[in-house]
Amino acid sequence: MQLRNSPSRYGVVSIILHWGVALAVFGLFGLGLWMVGLDYYSPWRKAGPDLHKSIGLVLLAVMLLRVVWRFISPPPPAPTNHGAITRLAAKLGHLALYLGLFAVMAAGYLISTADGVGIPVFGPVSYTHLRAHETGRN
Repeated sequence: MQLRNSPSRYGVVSIILHWGVALAVFGLFGLGLWMVGLDYYSPWRKAGPDLHKSIGLVLLAVMLLRVVWRFISPPPPAPTNHGAITRLAAKLGHLALYLGLFAVMAAGYLISTADGVGIPVFGPVSYTHLRAHETGRN
C-alpha cells in the first residue's frame, strides 16, 4: 500500500491519521463521561483530567499534522457518480468536523490554562501557557 493518497484511493498515512484521530476522540469522550462521575475522594480525581488533557494535546498535534498532510497529499476526488450537492455536503461535513474538533480542543486548552498554570503532559513534563512565561508565573 502506498504512503500518499492517489487519485483513486487513500494512502496508509491518511488512513492511520483518520482512525487514530477517531479512536482518540471517542476515547476522550468516554474518559470525559467517566470523569463526571468521580467523587472528591477518588484517586482518579486528579489523574483522570490530567490524562484527558495530555491525550488532548497529543490529539491537537496529530490534527495539525493531519491538516498539513491533507495539503501535502490531497485526498482522492469524490466519485463521479455523486451529485454536486452530495459532494458539497461531504466537503462541508468534513470542514464542520475539523472546525468542531479544533474549537473543542481550543476551548479545553483555554479552560485548562486560564489561571496561568501549565498542562501536565503525561506526568512531570508540563506544557505551560505562553502568558505564564511572560508574567513570570509558572
